[in-house]
Order: sequence, then C-alpha cells, then structure tokens
Amino acid sequence: MRPRAILLSGVTRKNRHEILSATDEAVSRAGGWVSGHSLFSNRAVTIQCMLDGEDLPPFRDLLLAAGVTLDRESLDRITTAASDGQTGERRVAVNLTFLHDEPDLRHEIPAVPG
Repeated sequence: MRPRAILLSGVTRKNRHEILSATDEAVSRAGGWVSGHSLFSNRAVTIQCMLDGEDLPPFRDLLLAAGVTLDRESLDRITTAASDGQTGERRVAVNLTFLHDEPDLRHEIPAVPG
C-alpha cells in the first residue's frame, strides 16, 4: 500500500519570492524534487514534492533556516515519517501562508468574444 502524503503547514513574514526560491532549493538540497505547486494570490502557496522519509529532517531544517515557521503537527509528522521505517519516495505537500500587509493580487481577465 502506498503511504499517504505528508502534509506540512507553515507561515512566514519573508518575501514570497524569496521563500519560494528557498523552498525549491530546500527540496533539491534534501535530495527531492518538486512535482507541482498551486499559488493562491500572494497570500498562500502549496508546493508538492517527493522526498525520502530520511530526507525530511534536513528539509525541515532548511525551511526553518529560510524563515518558515512550521506548526507543531507538521514537526510531529516529519519526526514520525523519518522514523517509521518506510523506504522510498514520499509525497509531501507544503502549505505556506505569507503574513504581510500587501493588497491582494488582482489579475485582469480579458473579455472573451462570443
């Protein structure tokens, strides 16, 4: 049976562009790869990646060093997944919320004839 995805949640006050780059680098440096992402305006992002369970603690440390604060449940999930004995790549979803005073991004949607 395939292991369930490991869901992580964090917040940061850092610039979102900086954190997105740092998260991508953290995944790569931890030995994984990014499989997808979803941007929710300039307020939040979900990044999907693949990491071995043993690579989760280094990934956590790189995120923390970049300025992301992970919640207690996320830290517990990393500890559990790193020590559960399952081998191979694990699906990881990282939900990041950006705390700032910037206005919400607006995208103009052109009118489509017809």
